[in-house]
Amino acid sequence: MKKFKILLALLAIAQFAFAQAPVSPKSYSMGILLGVDYSNLIAKSREPSNNVLEYTTLESERGVGFSMGIFYRWRLNENFAIVPQAVLAFQDNKVDFRLPNQTTQRVKIEPVTIEFPVHLVFTKNFGKGISPSVSLGAKYIYDIGEREGDFQEDLKRNDLALDVGGGVEIDFKKFKMKPELLYSFGTINLRDNTNELLNHEVGFIIRNKFSIRIMFYN
Repeated sequence: MKKFKILLALLAIAQFAFAQAPVSPKSYSMGILLGVDYSNLIAKSREPSNNVLEYTTLESERGVGFSMGIFYRWRLNENFAIVPQAVLAFQDNKVDFRLPNQTTQRVKIEPVTIEFPVHLVFTKNFGKGISPSVSLGAKYIYDIGEREGDFQEDLKRNDLALDVGGGVEIDFKKFKMKPELLYSFGTINLRDNTNELLNHEVGFIIRNKFSIRIMFYN
């Protein structure tokens, strides 16, 4: 119910922005985005100095989540635009710790993040209301979710990712819709150096994400 109310609030904000736009949509536009995310928490172990391993290997499993947000599209010229965004994302990750006795301990991690991507978008109009586009950029990520379990509590909340994607803008005259594929490369090691176990046996933890998004704007 809370997620549904958040979505309704985002739709209301976007509708208000469309109604209040005082200048031509050729200069700027605002809209909403919805996405399905496939995130992967990449965790790799390292050999400790005393050669005593509590966990022999780490294996991560890609999880499915979803995201919603609003954005501002500032057109620089006919082909280029800058698109800052504010996105709320619900994610799901699993990491398996394989023990020396061949048993596996699975840790489920479900972060809720606020993301602030800024993309430079190149769009080429070939006519007939369909325009392919390419996006490049970066985003700051902050985990606002509740922490459950020792492993999740010891992950850093701040992250920074590089984004690359492509999509197709479809002009319906009254509004535009753009399906988009976006891949995010995590750049920050989420391992907390203050945690003795993580610092002892985990080399690095990075979160990557593949997203299928649909953007609506005027």
